[in-house]
Amino acid sequence: MFIITLIRSSKFLRFPKTSVKYFSARTNMDLKDIKSDTKSSQLKNSSSFMMNIFRGKMLSAEVFPYPDVLETDEKELILSLVDPFEKFFTEINSATRNDENSSIDGTVLDKLWELGAFGIQVPEKYGGLGLGNTQYGRLCEILGANDLSVGITLGAHQSIGFKGILLFGTQQQKEKYLSKLTTEKVYAAFALTEPSSGSDAGSIRTRAVKSDDGNYFILNGSKIWISNGGVADVMTVFAQTEQVDLATGEKKDKPQCLSLWLEGPFVQITHLSGHSHF
Repeated sequence: MFIITLIRSSKFLRFPKTSVKYFSARTNMDLKDIKSDTKSSQLKNSSSFMMNIFRGKMLSAEVFPYPDVLETDEKELILSLVDPFEKFFTEINSATRNDENSSIDGTVLDKLWELGAFGIQVPEKYGGLGLGNTQYGRLCEILGANDLSVGITLGAHQSIGFKGILLFGTQQQKEKYLSKLTTEKVYAAFALTEPSSGSDAGSIRTRAVKSDDGNYFILNGSKIWISNGGVADVMTVFAQTEQVDLATGEKKDKPQCLSLWLEGPFVQITHLSGHSHF
């Protein structure tokens, strides 16, 4: 797993004081110029929760009691998983040991695979638990409260690593990848950040060019700070591709998302060590 180091600045920014008196005077003056019309009068009777929040009103009936979105069987399923997940963190995993070793023991990861933790939202027909977002969120609460290293490993794998395949993959792609990613200890990673760009997908330099026969892409580039990058077999990679505007016929570079199976001598992975400063 790649190590990400965040550097915090010791300097604080100071802003000039705002003239409250001046601001208030300008506001009152501007409000005199606002005239009510038929539309604004109608909006006063709106039942929109957010609109009324901006008007200083809260329609509590819209949010209390908290909406219950789970059916009885869905509640029973998530409750049956909460206890095993909590026991995993109290009896098997050690956040302190993981931090000291800068890695998670193989036996710990094996137990997570047994729990189905690497395929929480994958349909059962592919070997996953088949949970919805609300149920997934409940298990993430347990992860976040106990060990963020484990949480990042699981999250990078399924929340972004193979999420594109789960949501938008063809039936053939789902059958090929999802069962392996859920039950066969095949890890996934998400590769966007590069040495010269952060989360700005528009400025990435990695490039994918279609082969002459159009059957595959030739991919060249470098990525950095990739969670699960050192162990992943499947990787979601963003790269610039040449695309034609159907309206104008103009060719432009646009980022495109590719799902790769990492194999052969064509991919070089280096573990980061020490400290890096930006």
